[in-house]
Amino acid sequence: MKGLLIFSIFILSLKVSAQNDLAQQSSTYESYLTNSSKFTIDATAIADTTFFAVAEYMKVEPGMEADYLKTEALWKKFHQSRKDAKQIMNWRLFRRVFPSGTKTDFDYITVTFYQNGEKMQASETTMNWDAITKGMTTDETTMAKNTGKTRQLVNNQLFNYLVGFNGTQTSKYYVLYNLKTSQENAADYEKYLTKLLPLNQEVAKSGKLAAWSAWSNTINTNVNAPNYLGVYQFANMNDAINQMTDKLTYREAYRKVYPAENYDTVVKRRNELRQIVTTELWELVDQTK
Repeated sequence: MKGLLIFSIFILSLKVSAQNDLAQQSSTYESYLTNSSKFTIDATAIADTTFFAVAEYMKVEPGMEADYLKTEALWKKFHQSRKDAKQIMNWRLFRRVFPSGTKTDFDYITVTFYQNGEKMQASETTMNWDAITKGMTTDETTMAKNTGKTRQLVNNQLFNYLVGFNGTQTSKYYVLYNLKTSQENAADYEKYLTKLLPLNQEVAKSGKLAAWSAWSNTINTNVNAPNYLGVYQFANMNDAINQMTDKLTYREAYRKVYPAENYDTVVKRRNELRQIVTTELWELVDQTK
């Protein structure tokens, strides 16, 4: 993809149970990528295996949204062929619901998942123009050439997946919290994240939360930029909005999971460890099968 050859990377450093071996880890992740309801991996401990994903942030040109989506539908076919050839694990397209508008920096996000760094490096050579246009009609080739006319690629980031879980619901909306911690608090904050895993799994039993994951921003060129990302996934917008407006309560679930601990004390400590820099709402638009 001519305009999409610039890669940014989410790193998914998967956490799996100590009882699982490497083959089981790979199988679990591939199964997850095949299921549209899952954007995170069931995990309880840091694994030696690291999975990668390329994320590209797009700003659609004025009046070109319909053309842009047609173009992404075309690129989806190419990414499907890459997945079928086991060059990638999956590809997804998201729409940024909030914030949105002409003054925002991006409108859509594409994410491409790789099994390992070797697969990602190999993609740089396999994603040549001949491979991209193979099997395309003349009109499709022209559309691919004109990708850059429909949108601008404006940003990229590199993340490391820390911990998360998959629920049973299909995830459609994603609330993303860009978080900032001090260097001194980073280790304690990551320990705190492990406490959130069983808590959020308990909340998911109510049907109000589909999945949850936490990430670290591995590459940061700005010392003041967010260095962590929290992702809460929901089946519908109402539940997502409840999360963003603090109407989704975790107090009762915390009492069940940690009956000997005081919820207010833990929340206070969490707020001391990190601050929310920005909050976003994404919608899953499309993906490979």
